[in-house]
Amino acid sequence: MSHDEGHALGREEAKGGPGAMDERIRQLPSIFLIQESVQAEAGEETMAVSETISAAASIYEKLRNVLEYEEEHLLRRNAIRRVLKRRIGDNTDANALAKDLVTELIWARYLPNASLPVSVVGEIADVLAKYNPLIQATAVAHDPSYAYSWILVIMTNEVEGKLVPPT
Repeated sequence: MSHDEGHALGREEAKGGPGAMDERIRQLPSIFLIQESVQAEAGEETMAVSETISAAASIYEKLRNVLEYEEEHLLRRNAIRRVLKRRIGDNTDANALAKDLVTELIWARYLPNASLPVSVVGEIADVLAKYNPLIQATAVAHDPSYAYSWILVIMTNEVEGKLVPPT
């Protein structure tokens, strides 16, 4: 046995025996498993959508992403912003908007089907309701379109944080 092999074996034994290093290496992937989105608890009702519609929406989003190339980590955020921009209006119901937003994101496969709890819609609705007065106030801002865009970006980031908590 060479000096280097003996030295490595000594370190391994000092940390728990000859098989200890192998066990730690086998456990390594579990450290990096990141929960991508909010997950429903066992027995909790989940949001589920039609797979047929989801396939069509997913193809549309893939084509859109090819045409509007962005960094991969921005794709979901941009989709959230597009949906909000398209659906926010003067008399928008926060609960209906939140449900439509989550449904569209599942259709486009930015979020997993049948794994998000229904309660997440209420959390998103709370965020949307919180920003509603600010969105309404952009009409009297010095530069309404800039103010609207800025608030929409902040709102989008908070919504994404509720759907996919940062790790």
